[in-house]
Amino acid sequence: CQLSYSNTNFFGLLNSDDYGTWYWTNGKVTDTTAFNAKLGSLLKDLTSQSTTGPSRFMFAMGSIPYTDLQTINGLVQCTGDTSLTDCKQCLNSTRSKIPTTCKDAHGCEIATGSCRVRYDTELFYANTTTPTPSPPSPPPPPSNGSSNTMSG
Repeated sequence: CQLSYSNTNFFGLLNSDDYGTWYWTNGKVTDTTAFNAKLGSLLKDLTSQSTTGPSRFMFAMGSIPYTDLQTINGLVQCTGDTSLTDCKQCLNSTRSKIPTTCKDAHGCEIATGSCRVRYDTELFYANTTTPTPSPPSPPPPPSNGSSNTMSG
């Protein structure tokens, strides 16, 4: 959830310049080249998922293996008043701020007025799946000696 307020109308206007950063972990990545390559791949895929395809929710989350023991988890999201084109532009712009803003942290979040990007080696979202619907109940058996036909 994101709350925004202003003395000017900003609804539907792209805002990727004003941003805030929150560090979720103090630890630094030691192999920055490998980590940044995996992180870049994950966030690029999530950006694509959130701005294309049949769902177009402007939201995506997922993960990618980093080492045998660590996974990078990611989340990208745009505000509901953002167009798909502006959402993609905002997410790309925000992703480009990660190397200098997050400074090789294991986890970081950057939020703008129109979108947010978050990643961490710790799981920060509930890994849920949509339950499979139950099959329909079978029709009741016909009663003995009665007819199921109607005449009009």
